[in-house]
Amino acid sequence: MVCFRHLLLGRRIYEIFAAHWPYQNNDPIAETFNRIQKYVVATTHG
Repeated sequence: MVCFRHLLLGRRIYEIFAAHWPYQNNDPIAETFNRIQKYVVATTHG
């Protein structure tokens, strides 16, 4: 079994995940996503 501890996401994907996963019940994938540390990469073009 693979154990993930960190997740690197782009800002747009993080926003999609953040709107979905915290509200899922009895879902082992959601439990994993909610538990692990997330790092978000974003760029700003000025």
